[in-house]
Amino acid sequence: MSSWSGIEQRAAANWLLDAACLWICLGAYGAWRSPGPLLAIYAATMLLSWLPITPGGLGIVEGTLVSALISFGSDPGAALREAHVAPG
Repeated sequence: MSSWSGIEQRAAANWLLDAACLWICLGAYGAWRSPGPLLAIYAATMLLSWLPITPGGLGIVEGTLVSALISFGSDPGAALREAHVAPG
């Protein structure tokens, strides 16, 4: 028997598929990044969205995602466009 329940497996799959969508969307804007740092950016963004600062993490997700993508070398325009289509 697996140590992960079905719900935990589906939640992990959801996060990984969202991160894959982020990676593909960045590629559509010509800003391909390696998956490792992108997974770290996505995980940090999702963890910060849990902070009860604003309703539903409004602005937290977008601001964190844009600033992290730019700090990892993405084009600022591509990072801003990505924040509008990113899942989460």
